[in-house]
Amino acid sequence: MAASPPLDPQGALDAFSALCPAPALRFDGRGRILHANAAFAALQLPPFDELAHASPALRRMLACTSDGPLETLREADAPVLIEGTLTDARGHQRSFTARVAALAGQDVFMAVLEDRSSKRDRDLTRQVELDSVQVGIVTVGPEGIEWMNRSARRMFGVSLSDCIGQPMSIVATPEPEHPLRQTHRLDDLREGESESFECRLQALDGREFWVAGNALVTGQGSERRLTYALLDIDRRRQAEAQTEAARASLARIIEAAPLAISLHDARSCRIERINQAAADLAGQPMHMLLGAQPEALFGPEHGARITEDMELAMRAEIGAVIEREYRSGEGSAQRIWDMRLLHLSGGNDAGDTGDAGQVLLVATDVTAQRAAQAERLQHAIAQRELLVREVHHRIKNNLQGVAGLLQQAAVRRPEVADVIREAVGQVSAIAQVYGLQVGGDGPLRIRHVMEAIVGSVRRMSGRSIHTAIVNEQSPDVDSWLLPDGDSIPIALALNELLTNAIKHGAVGEVSCTLFSRLDRVVLEVRNPGSLPPGFDPVQLSPSVSGLSLVKALLPRRGARLSFAQVDGSVLCCVELSPPSVRLAPQSSNNPAAARPRQFSA
Repeated sequence: MAASPPLDPQGALDAFSALCPAPALRFDGRGRILHANAAFAALQLPPFDELAHASPALRRMLACTSDGPLETLREADAPVLIEGTLTDARGHQRSFTARVAALAGQDVFMAVLEDRSSKRDRDLTRQVELDSVQVGIVTVGPEGIEWMNRSARRMFGVSLSDCIGQPMSIVATPEPEHPLRQTHRLDDLREGESESFECRLQALDGREFWVAGNALVTGQGSERRLTYALLDIDRRRQAEAQTEAARASLARIIEAAPLAISLHDARSCRIERINQAAADLAGQPMHMLLGAQPEALFGPEHGARITEDMELAMRAEIGAVIEREYRSGEGSAQRIWDMRLLHLSGGNDAGDTGDAGQVLLVATDVTAQRAAQAERLQHAIAQRELLVREVHHRIKNNLQGVAGLLQQAAVRRPEVADVIREAVGQVSAIAQVYGLQVGGDGPLRIRHVMEAIVGSVRRMSGRSIHTAIVNEQSPDVDSWLLPDGDSIPIALALNELLTNAIKHGAVGEVSCTLFSRLDRVVLEVRNPGSLPPGFDPVQLSPSVSGLSLVKALLPRRGARLSFAQVDGSVLCCVELSPPSVRLAPQSSNNPAAARPRQFSA
C-alpha cells in the first residue's frame, strides 16, 4: 500500500476558495493578498495586490488598516462579523457582511463576504411600506432602537436620529413594572413568537398617551430583533372613561331620582339596574327584581305590551323617546303611569362592539295629575254649558221681545197683520227651541220639540190642538233625538204645518200625533177639510208660501213630506229617519206595546 502524500494546507485553502460560491480573500499579516477566488473577482472592485492599495471601505470590512490587520482581529478566538458597503467599478453600491478569521498557527487571515444587497433592498422597501401605515413600528436590536416608521416618530415626538441606539424604555412612564422596562419577559420568546400589552407612553415632548402594543421576535443570536407595533388607543381609552363616568353618573341619578327608573338589556328586556322607586312600584325588594322581565314592574297583564314597546324603542334611532301610558288597578285604587323608553347605544368610538345596548325605562305616577286634569276638564265643560245655556236663554228672551214688537206692529198696521202674525209664529217657534236648550244637555228630543211647538201655536192661535204619542215599535219615542243643526228647521216646519192646518182647515179639532217606529219617527198633522183638486206636494208652486217653506226647511236626507185626504180630513205626514234623527246612546231595545198616550195642549 502506497503512502499518502503529505497534506498541503495552502493547496487545500486554495481548493476551498475556488469551490466557495461566496467572494473569499486570503491575506497575510503584512497586508499582502495571497489568494482571491473567482467570486471575489466577479465583484469588479478596483484591482489591488495588497491591502494598502484597497479602498478604505474594504479595509474596514476586513478589520485592517493600510499597515495590516488590527490587533483585535489577531486576538479574536472566533470569526469577526463586520457589515459594510462596497462600490464596484461601475459605481454601484452593494451591502456585504464579512466574516474574517485568523488561521491557526499562521500569520494568515481569511475573509468570506456575504452579499446582503437584496436583503437591504427588501428592508428598504419594507421600511417604505411601513412608513405609510398608521401603526407605530419600532425595531430594537442588541444596541437599542435601530429604526422606527413615521407613525412612531410622530407618536414619540422625535426624529429617527434622536432615538438610534436608545433603549425602548425612553418613552416609558415612570412605573417600574412598565412593559417596556420588563423586557426580560421577552427573552424566553422564540423566533416568530410575540407578546401583547397595553401601557401608557410618555413622548419626549412630555405628552402622555395609551397604546396597545405587540412585540415580535425575529432572528436568533446576534441577529435577534424585537419589532414593536404600537397602536394609539388614547381616544378609545378616553371614550371608555367618559362612558364609564356617564354610566356612574346615570347610576347615581337612577338611585337618587324620585321617579321609577329601570335599565334593561335591549335584547332580552331583563332588568339590569333598578332604583328604590321602581322597586316600590313593583312591591318587591330590589335584589329580587334584577334579571326579571319588565312585566314584574306593571303586572303580567302588561307584559306583552311592555315587551313590544321595548322592541319598538330598540328599533328606533339612538336617543329617540317612546312615550306610553299604563294603568294598573281598578276604581279608586287605579294608578296611571306615564312611561318613557330611551334606547342607549352599546357601541363606542372604536367601532361597533356587537352590544345591542340598553333601554332606559322611566315611569312617573301621574294619577293625581290626571285626576286634576279631569276635574279641570269637567269644570271647563260645566262652565261652557252654563255659558251656552245663558246665551240660549238670552236669545230666547230676545226673540220673545222681537215677537212682542211684531205683535204691536200688527195692531198698528191691520192691513199687514196676517203677515206679521205669521212671522211672530215663526219667531216664537225658534224661541221655543232655544228655550228647550236652556234646560237641556246635548241634542233635543223630538218629543219635547213637538210639545213646545204645539204649545206655541196654541197660544198664538187660541185653538185647541189634540196631541198624542204612539210607540208602535221599539224603540221608545223618547229615544229619538234631533241633530243640533236640524232642531230649528224641523221646529219651523212643524210650526208652519200646524199654522196652515188652523188657518186653511175647516172648523173642527186639529191634532198632532208622534209615532215611533223601528227605524224612523212620523209626525202627523190632521185637520178637517179637503185638498184642492189635483194637489201634488211635489209640484208646489212658490205662491203656496207656507208649504214651500216647509219643503225648504226639511233636511235633504232622511225626511219625506206627504199629504192625503182621509174621511173629510187632510192628513199631512213628515217622516224622519237617520240622519235627520238618531237614537240616544242609552236607548232601550226592548219591544214596547203600541199604546197611545194622549193629552190636550
